[in-house]
Amino acid sequence: MEERERLLALNVQRLVKHFVGPTAKPAVYRSYESLAWNHIRNHRFLSTNSHAVRRDIEGLIERLNMENMPEYASTMQHLCKLMLEHPKWKDHYEVDVQWSIVDFLITMTYQPIQNIRNNRLEMEKLRLAILEAVKPPLKSLPKPTVEPDVNWEALLKEDFLSLPAPNASNSSDTESNDSCFIDESESNASDEFSSPPAVLDSLTSLSLKDMAEVYELAMNYPRDSTAYVPNSNGSGSRKKNFDIMQPLTLVLKTTTPSSKWHRLPPLPQLEPPKELVRMVKAIPQPEKLLKLAHSYWWRPDLHVCVQQNNLLPLANFAIAFAQFQREDSCHMIDYPLPKTITENCMLREIIFMFFRPASCCFFIVESGRITVRDNVTVPSVTVTTLNTTLKECILPAMQSMAELQHMIAENTVLPTCGTLECFAIALRQLIQPITKRLLKFERRLLDDDDKASLIAFILYMRHDFTQLNILWHIAEQVVVDAESAPPHMRSCCLLSRLYKQMRMGRTHQKLATALLLSSMKFYCGIMDGWWRRAELEDWRREFIVERIELTDSHISISLRQLEQIDQGITVGTGPIVKEVEQCPMYQVLRRHALESAETQELLARLNRLGNMLASGHNLKQRNLYTDLVGAVCGELNEYRNDASSADLLLPTQCDKDISIPEVDWSGQAKKMNQEMSIIRNRELLSIICRSIENYEVQKQAQMLEKERVTLDDLLTGNACDLLAYIERCTPMSLLLQDMVVRVLTLLLQHRRRFAEAFTMQLYRDELQIGEHVRFLRHLMLLEADYLVYPFYTNLFRQIEKGQHWAHSSLLTMELYDIVAPHYTMAGELHLELVSKVRANTSKVYEAVDAIELVYDMELPIQRIVSADNMVLYNSIWRLMLKVKWAAWKLENLKFIRRADSRDPYAPLDLLGLTVRRLEILRFWLMYIVNSLHTHLCTHVLQAMGEQFMRQLPKCTNIGELSTMHNEYINVLAKHCLLTAEFADFRIALEQLFHLVFVLDMEWISCSNYLNKSHALTIETDDKNETLSNTSHNNSTHAMEYLALNQVVEIEMTYIRCHQMLAKVLHNLVYKGDHTFLNALEVALNTSVPY
Repeated sequence: MEERERLLALNVQRLVKHFVGPTAKPAVYRSYESLAWNHIRNHRFLSTNSHAVRRDIEGLIERLNMENMPEYASTMQHLCKLMLEHPKWKDHYEVDVQWSIVDFLITMTYQPIQNIRNNRLEMEKLRLAILEAVKPPLKSLPKPTVEPDVNWEALLKEDFLSLPAPNASNSSDTESNDSCFIDESESNASDEFSSPPAVLDSLTSLSLKDMAEVYELAMNYPRDSTAYVPNSNGSGSRKKNFDIMQPLTLVLKTTTPSSKWHRLPPLPQLEPPKELVRMVKAIPQPEKLLKLAHSYWWRPDLHVCVQQNNLLPLANFAIAFAQFQREDSCHMIDYPLPKTITENCMLREIIFMFFRPASCCFFIVESGRITVRDNVTVPSVTVTTLNTTLKECILPAMQSMAELQHMIAENTVLPTCGTLECFAIALRQLIQPITKRLLKFERRLLDDDDKASLIAFILYMRHDFTQLNILWHIAEQVVVDAESAPPHMRSCCLLSRLYKQMRMGRTHQKLATALLLSSMKFYCGIMDGWWRRAELEDWRREFIVERIELTDSHISISLRQLEQIDQGITVGTGPIVKEVEQCPMYQVLRRHALESAETQELLARLNRLGNMLASGHNLKQRNLYTDLVGAVCGELNEYRNDASSADLLLPTQCDKDISIPEVDWSGQAKKMNQEMSIIRNRELLSIICRSIENYEVQKQAQMLEKERVTLDDLLTGNACDLLAYIERCTPMSLLLQDMVVRVLTLLLQHRRRFAEAFTMQLYRDELQIGEHVRFLRHLMLLEADYLVYPFYTNLFRQIEKGQHWAHSSLLTMELYDIVAPHYTMAGELHLELVSKVRANTSKVYEAVDAIELVYDMELPIQRIVSADNMVLYNSIWRLMLKVKWAAWKLENLKFIRRADSRDPYAPLDLLGLTVRRLEILRFWLMYIVNSLHTHLCTHVLQAMGEQFMRQLPKCTNIGELSTMHNEYINVLAKHCLLTAEFADFRIALEQLFHLVFVLDMEWISCSNYLNKSHALTIETDDKNETLSNTSHNNSTHAMEYLALNQVVEIEMTYIRCHQMLAKVLHNLVYKGDHTFLNALEVALNTSVPY
């Protein structure tokens, strides 16, 4: 059954090669072979409908004709005809089996028209070769019937005439002899043997005399030859060549009546000469065999066998078993004889394949894959047994070694990723002990060790082969192709997947831990460079974060995106990204990179990085990788038992000597006393025992010293030393994942906290961030209103008078003169003009939007008080100026008194009522503005101003400090109603400011009509004459004012504005849950006019 499967597989391969062509790739061959096996196993071709097959054939022929391939159509028709009309099908037990075979062959084809188009020349050669192969052979001579053995030489000598000598006979004699021979034969035509010559003449081109010469020479020709060609020396009138058309009974004229003629023996068909097979005995060349692998061992045209000196029957069992299989199958199956070489050469080939894979006697290397040759073995083992052993025990490790060597060369010769380079170096370090053991076994082969056999080699390398397979399994799982991901993603994926391989319960947990610690060396180097020099030494762009220089003075540290983006489209790396982001080790490294980057960058720009490192001497001298390995080894040391605590140096014991454990020799001495009872001298016995005891103690101490791994060996990052240390600590499976993450977190956190503490002390003591924020609060939030009151009142007057006030330098100088005596930071503050359009208006509430305060801070202060924060500071400053202007304007409106009014307490006329309504409007507006001013200055700025100063000592790093200040200014902006959710309130508030401006104009207009008079002026002089002269004019102005005033419109506008503000505040408090507006909402809703 196995032989049948082998032959079936071989024929399927040949059939696929014929269909596909010789130039196809191995992957195409394999896919087509699987398709063929699927057809063979899943289809029942014996139940085929001949009519359906005929229609398929006709359809295919018609398709070929339509595709302008008539020659292929005729060839197809011809081959189908030959197949269907073959005579063997007549006696077959299965009906229409020929149709089944044709159906099977048609089904096995795959896109015939396309294959012909794509491979026109090759398909044409294949078509001609098929036609040449199916041509009918020349008709060979039929085999003669079996006849008894006849002495042809004696029989023919009796009947043939003797030949004359070549030099004695002349032409006349020859002619006379010929004529006599012919006459004699003609005279006896009535004899019973007269008919055969006529038949002979019709079937041969030679005369009887020449035939006699031919047969006589044929009898004298050596018997070992396979063919005979007669000489062409004959008479001039005869033909030079002859043919025997068919065997016949040759009859000659003789005088002996008892002679009988027999049929001629058939001559074999002429064949072209064949090249002789030359057998050459191999010349042993031991000096070359040690250095080279003989190429002729795997040549298909040569058969190499080992000459055995051993006479045992099983010494050449491989060939004997093949011969037995032939005989057992009655030579119906031609089992090929295997090639054989010595076991020593086979083992050296195996060892060679682990170092430099190449095609050799036992193995084939194709496209990076190693396979075992089919018919090669050692003399004492069958091919099947040896192939199975090689495939199961050696080939996986050999393939793993080849893949690992390729990966190591790819990532170390021209590395594109430093983390992968460290990983490849760790793999090479772990492979080195295996290569040393291979070379050690090869030394045994060179020394002709009798015990060096294949079984001994497998047992000797069993653990190493397992480790090779595990190493390749890990490497295949953790390494991402360079074409599918950028360098930083490959590094993160490598570390996260190695961390995943360290899960508790995995057999290779400790091996993965050693690889992870070795691979972390490059990342630790980058973080050390950042720690010591504040430089991101990442020219391969594989670290978690990147450094972007936005401006000359501002640098951004941002996280590299794990998704690979190509032309705006994210490549499908979603599962990898999710896997990396969920890794705890990646999260620890990402947090440290983002938080420490800012601190180190700031200290480097302030030239304080050296001061920070000098303040921590231990952190300056040690690197991160050394601390990481030492801390992990210290954690692992806790799991060691007392018996093995002396063979390794721990991080805390690197300067101490190792004490040799005491050995109890009492039992040994007692045993030796019993065995050496013949020695009566006790002193001599004690001397012998003491010398043996000292020897064993020294031997054990040497072994411990040899196998000891020091801390310096571990800190170099050698993966072998790390693996040996971890394995010797404990055989148990540990929670190495949590241990490594915990150690790494503590180390990074210690560094980060140290730098952050130094930075926060720098902010509080030297940079005085609190004073800067207080200065901004006093000036821009107008907490120091008593200082800036002259500045902004003068500004209001200039704007209202329409003067050209928008000079940033003059405004800055004026503000500096006021603030400089009280604040040292006044020189860093100046005003800038941001809108020339708004600067040309006389409306103060619009003009203040044209200016802004700019504070030139140092770079560290800018990190806390950012540009966005300054925008919010300016928004609050402008709002406060508008509220201050409204209050100032309403407070400075003088009461209106008419000049003709003698009694201020007299009943009001229509004009007096109008003036009184105007004054009531002023009081209403003053109430709203004062309520808003109280909310801003009391409930917001004064209550929350010191909140930042109280929280400042609690900040531990720059991020917290910046976040706290951002939250502080955002809360102020929100409580000042400057966020997006208070847009409706700000619109109504702008309308209210405009109403103040309109009231001011109406107030001035009323004063102009009714003569201006101070509110406290009391005219007691009796000026009747003056009053009588001006009474007419005053009455006229009064009537004009009553006709042109806008008091009613102002009242209605104010009422709607007040109602809208009250409604908005009510919704914000009770629907938006903004409880900080309760006081303002109560003040406005309890005073709504109707």
